[in-house]
Amino acid sequence: MASGEPNFYAYVRDSNSWTDPFGLTGIVYLRTWVEDGVTKSYVGKSKSPEAFNRRKSSHNSKLRKKLGQKGNSKIKYDFEILEDNIVGKDNLAFREETNIRKKGGLDALENKISGMNDTKFNDMGGDIDKKGKKISCSG
Repeated sequence: MASGEPNFYAYVRDSNSWTDPFGLTGIVYLRTWVEDGVTKSYVGKSKSPEAFNRRKSSHNSKLRKKLGQKGNSKIKYDFEILEDNIVGKDNLAFREETNIRKKGGLDALENKISGMNDTKFNDMGGDIDKKGKKISCSG
């Protein structure tokens, strides 16, 4: 500056990239429940923190209904955020698929479908098969 004073705005890059003010970054989560001594797991995704909170509520309501315990708020799944701050719909789907495969695939989880076919998954840089095994590169 001509006055010799520092330009305070020059020291910070885009601070909007530090936060998610509009809730537009996705979350990949693990939902677990122990039933008859067996842990049942499910990998899911939500497009924002707010959507994640709605999904948790929905999952828990369905669990209570399934168990005939509709009003019992103590019955609920455990949720763990596996990844967050994921930008972009395709990237969110890729990160969900990666975590499904890391956890052993559809055979090991309660997930009913795989969200991404092998070709798209591999094109996006995926290196895990649907059973959770690392794909080795030949050549």
